[in-house]
Amino acid sequence: MLGINRTHYLGSVASPPDLKYTPAGLAILELTVAGRGEVVTAEGEVKHPAFYNRCKCFGKYAESLAETLQQDD
Repeated sequence: MLGINRTHYLGSVASPPDLKYTPAGLAILELTVAGRGEVVTAEGEVKHPAFYNRCKCFGKYAESLAETLQQDD
């Protein structure tokens, strides 16, 4: 059985989404999501480091997201 990973990000679109198609017609959407995490240090201090994650979506989900996502200004 094929394993599928799912990840949820809360952040902003940091680069314009790029929708491409494979020769077989599969949609692939690539984008970067930016945000701030929350980390508690060993001393109990709360820090909010920035993160940038490259994301890829496939198929109908990729096409749907490409229509709705916009880069934040």
